[in-house]
Amino acid sequence: MKSFLCTLFPELERFEEFAQGRTMLMLALRPYMVGMASFMLGSGLMANGLEYSLKRWLGLSGATSDYAAFGSFMLVALLFMMFLLLISRRNVRRSLRRQLARNGVAICVPCGYDLRGADSDRCPECGTVWGHTELEVP
Repeated sequence: MKSFLCTLFPELERFEEFAQGRTMLMLALRPYMVGMASFMLGSGLMANGLEYSLKRWLGLSGATSDYAAFGSFMLVALLFMMFLLLISRRNVRRSLRRQLARNGVAICVPCGYDLRGADSDRCPECGTVWGHTELEVP
């Protein structure tokens, strides 16, 4: 699990302890988790209502099993959650970099470049001006 998370979010390796990085990851993911839970609840209610309406409109009684309806709903919800995670990954990684910078780790927040031993006040990767005062900015 650790290697999978570090593959998705390489910033986790820069925290002193993996547990601290995992906690920061959960905090960064919290708004997206609320959105996913809301979507799942709403789409579950919508799918149930749609199934009931179609059965009534078509005059069917129990033509589909509840397990098949639940399985198809879970598949759609899982695909949506994966899509949402891919979209939110960029923002979550930036949030992790901000937290690293607040902890005093020399890292460029916009691009994630390791600034240890940097000679200038510009990031060599993206050109962002940085300094010790910017490392503490939220």
